[in-house]
Amino acid sequence: MKMMMYRPYTTTTMNKKRKITAGILFCLIFVLCAGIRGFLLADGQIPLSDDASLYEASMIREEKNEPVMTSGVVFAYTEILTDVLKFTGNKLEAVAVMQLLLQCATVVLLYFGCFALSGRTAALLEALFFSVFPFFWQLMFAARPENIYLAGFGFLLLLTGLCRQKINKGGFHRRSMDEFLIFLTGFVSGVLLIWHLMTVFLIVVFLAVAAFHAAQLLERRKDSKNRIFLIYPCGILLGCFGTLMKYTGITGNTLIEQFSWWTSSFTAVQFQGLSPFFVFLLPGSVLGTAGIQLLMDRIAERKGSSLSVDEAVEEVERALTEEPESRGEMETVEEKKEKKKVNYIENPLPLPKKHVKRNFDFKLDKRKDDFDIDIEEGDDFDI
Repeated sequence: MKMMMYRPYTTTTMNKKRKITAGILFCLIFVLCAGIRGFLLADGQIPLSDDASLYEASMIREEKNEPVMTSGVVFAYTEILTDVLKFTGNKLEAVAVMQLLLQCATVVLLYFGCFALSGRTAALLEALFFSVFPFFWQLMFAARPENIYLAGFGFLLLLTGLCRQKINKGGFHRRSMDEFLIFLTGFVSGVLLIWHLMTVFLIVVFLAVAAFHAAQLLERRKDSKNRIFLIYPCGILLGCFGTLMKYTGITGNTLIEQFSWWTSSFTAVQFQGLSPFFVFLLPGSVLGTAGIQLLMDRIAERKGSSLSVDEAVEEVERALTEEPESRGEMETVEEKKEKKKVNYIENPLPLPKKHVKRNFDFKLDKRKDDFDIDIEEGDDFDI
């Protein structure tokens, strides 16, 4: 009985403590991420490199720069870098500062995205892995498009996690905000899909989440599933179409030619301008932390079920091994309740008379009560 009394309050307190602890740990991880990169940048021991010649292509010149259209992510990176150099001038250090800010934003997006998609443990592990793994902070000192794609990947991961939370908790209804969230997730997926084919990973994750919770969606609202699988592809198509149309305005090609350029970039440029190790490392880290979160959840469920059985056994043993005095006291209390009776007084009011059944009929005397009256010829009656 005691277990039923204190367990809800203990669970609520533990959840609050875990949230506070996770928030403190993430703040420390964020400080670690920014601290490592800021220290290395200020120390100057690692030289800044431009091995892909993207900084040179983005430098401000008197004549107009030719767009670097080797792949979508490369073009997006050079365009953003050109806008930054317009304010800072042609300084390679500005590239490192921009990429420092991008990676700080990425660790925040990855944390909240993994938290919404998988759980607290996966979010902390992903943020810690991104902060301390040397490959990621070395990218800050190279003018490469991985830095801009990291931020886009983290933002799409966050949107996918928010959709997963919405589906899992309350489902989607005919509200503009719910439909806008699905459409925005699809639109960003379409833009990043033109940037790089690795975005297919997050599209598959979204579809897997929607399919996993399809039964719940059908129970809550019959048309929820249909609307999700209708709005989301429309968002992807519009994102791809808008990005390709932007490229047509720059290159002067038709939409079909630009689409052919995009499909040819899968093989013409190795991994579409991104490092092969990066292409496998980023999705692999997300899957790895999600797997660890799933394993820990299963262990916690088994541990919780075993603890509940043990506590129930302990409660039974305590009840059987109670002292006889306490059991005697309980019995006396129960006996007192049984012996205590209510004494009723006699009814002072008179009882009602007993009902006598009666039959009603007409009492007629055939000799006196004769209604046959003789009438004469002159008597008129309205019959």
